[in-house]
Amino acid sequence: MNRLDRHTVYLAGSIDESKNTAHLWREEITNFLQPLGIGTFNPCDKPCGKVEDPDFVDYCNQLKAEEKWDELVSEMTGVVRADLHMVDLSNFMIAAIDKDRHLCGSYSEITYAALEKKPVIIWCPQGKAQVPNWLWGLGLRHELFFSTLDEVKDYITHVHTSDVVDTLGRWRFINYRKVFGK
Repeated sequence: MNRLDRHTVYLAGSIDESKNTAHLWREEITNFLQPLGIGTFNPCDKPCGKVEDPDFVDYCNQLKAEEKWDELVSEMTGVVRADLHMVDLSNFMIAAIDKDRHLCGSYSEITYAALEKKPVIIWCPQGKAQVPNWLWGLGLRHELFFSTLDEVKDYITHVHTSDVVDTLGRWRFINYRKVFGK
């Protein structure tokens, strides 16, 4: 069974505070997901809009240092619009919640996905018990909170291939072969 074939996932997590490493876990999970037929929306390598790479983070920090507020608003408005559009287009989300890294946009993205009743898979490297309390009360499912990226991969494999999957009131599987005629 290829239940998640042609589904898409948004990869939320710290960028500003992890500018040189934010791409690493996203590349690892993308390399796992894409062979399964699951598309990834990666804010570090956007298919639309500004790419949030280390140079872009430095550029925004320079705008702050030079007090170029209007330019910063313009740049970041495009980022927020592109990222929330990718959340909207995604079927589910994986969010890296590293307690050692400040998050800002990720919490908004998680809330947006939760309001849309999408599955939000939380990966907290410090452990499931360290997931911030707010996320426990956001209507997310604790069954989707994991301590390792390998646990996330195992869960996605289960959802993708198992004969029976508990949707947890979140998963909605779409037969994209019907949608695209292939």
